Amino acid sequence: MLRAYRPRDAGEHLVDIPQPPPSGAHLGDRALEPREPRLDGVDSPLECDPEGPSAIPAAPFAREYDRSVRRVGLHHVDVVVTSLDRSLPFYRELLKPLGYTEAGKVVGERGEPVWYLDGHGVGASLGLREAQASTEGELDRYAVGLHHLAFEASSREMVEERFRWARDRGLEIENEPQEWPYVPGYYATFFHDPDGIKLEVVFVP
Repeated sequence: MLRAYRPRDAGEHLVDIPQPPPSGAHLGDRALEPREPRLDGVDSPLECDPEGPSAIPAAPFAREYDRSVRRVGLHHVDVVVTSLDRSLPFYRELLKPLGYTEAGKVVGERGEPVWYLDGHGVGASLGLREAQASTEGELDRYAVGLHHLAFEASSREMVEERFRWARDRGLEIENEPQEWPYVPGYYATFFHDPDGIKLEVVFVP
């Protein structure tokens, strides 16, 4: 069952990262027309930040990295959601206290907008794109695909704060904050996003 979600702060400003259309891009037989997400109280989700363009970070693929330090490991994860109107504000509000303070848009292989959330020191960025094919039945985490997403917090207190945030917004809570026997001090809470995707906020000392 899907839950309606309305962000507490719908006035955040996002930025468009212009990208040329991919070569040979095409739409599948069941593809839907891409559209921009709309935020309540904001004329356009692509408004410029009031501090000026220099204050706006680029999307993860457009950012200049320090090439003297070799980056390895997981770079980004893209998640398909039912509605960008709902999920983009949801994830921005969820992840901002965890360091994901940047948002930018690129063009996907079918010409669809893909929004990336990122920030200094967070590791892998999170991409969100809207579904272009219909799905039937409830989300099954034990079918082939994503089981859950885990986001690292800076402290046990932050885990508890994000749990309260989720609870206060009526999200489905799977587990309250507690220690888990994976490694010593593993402290995490689990809840579901508006599409039923399982999310974890974890602190490991």
